[in-house]
Amino acid sequence: LAIHGLRRAEAVSIDLADYDGESVAILGKGRRRKERITLSDSTRAAIDAWLAVRPDIDSPAMFIGLAPGSAGRLSGDGVYRTLQTLGRRIGWTGLRPHLLRRYAVTELLNLNNGNMRATQGFSRHASTEMVAVYDSSREDWHGVGANALDSFLRIVA
Repeated sequence: LAIHGLRRAEAVSIDLADYDGESVAILGKGRRRKERITLSDSTRAAIDAWLAVRPDIDSPAMFIGLAPGSAGRLSGDGVYRTLQTLGRRIGWTGLRPHLLRRYAVTELLNLNNGNMRATQGFSRHASTEMVAVYDSSREDWHGVGANALDSFLRIVA
C-alpha cells in the first residue's frame, strides 16, 4: 500500500470487510469516517495474493502479525520493525514507513508538475501547505533563486 501513500496507521486499520476487490476504505488521520480509495492493479494483486495465504484466524484485520505470539492485527510498530528488517536485507538502513509515504507524495508532485491540489487529494493532507513541505524537497529552491538573482544582478551591473 506504499504506492498509495498510506500512513502506517491507515494501513493497519484496514479490515477485511473494507476491501471490495477494487477499492479499500481507510480511516484517514483526523477523520471520523472511513473513506474509500481506488487501488492500483498491482496493489489489488498483492492484496489478493496476501488473502490467499493469510492465516484463517478470528480477526477482522486485513493485516495480521505473523510472528509467534502476535496473532492479531498488525501494529504500526510491527510495520516499522518489518520495514527496518527488509531494509537491512537489501542494504538500505533507515527504511521507515514515512519514507515510503514521502516518496509517493513527492513522486506524484513530480509526475503532475507540482499540482498541489491533486497531490493533496491523493495524500489526504488537510491543507496544501503540508503538501508544500513535500514540494520544497523536490527542488533546490534556494539555489534556483540565488542563481536567478545572480544572473539578474550581472545583467543590471
